[in-house]
Amino acid sequence: MVKLYNSGSPVETRQIIAALEAEGIPVLKKDVGSNSYMTLTSGMSLMGSDLYVSESAEKRARDIISGIVGEAQSGTETDENKKLYRFSVIKRLAAAVLFILVMAGIITGMFLLS
Repeated sequence: MVKLYNSGSPVETRQIIAALEAEGIPVLKKDVGSNSYMTLTSGMSLMGSDLYVSESAEKRARDIISGIVGEAQSGTETDENKKLYRFSVIKRLAAAVLFILVMAGIITGMFLLS
């Protein structure tokens, strides 16, 4: 198995998996880090999901997903892709921290009102 793509969006992940499976390419989805827990508790993914395919299907799979996500993101690691990925991770972490702070404020407010 080879890593094909890291998808930060559950919708994008489902689109890619559906497109590959429609072409007869089996896909393994592996959540990165504590992604499964974060998705269950907060409804959002911080690190995304890695998608894997067999080595024999890699070229065909990259051709298929390039139409979905664009050629620049479908395989080659460039400095621009790395910067965009880091920026998206920072945005997700900031959103998670904001979510936690808002929830803490709501919980604290409930205790102060009782």
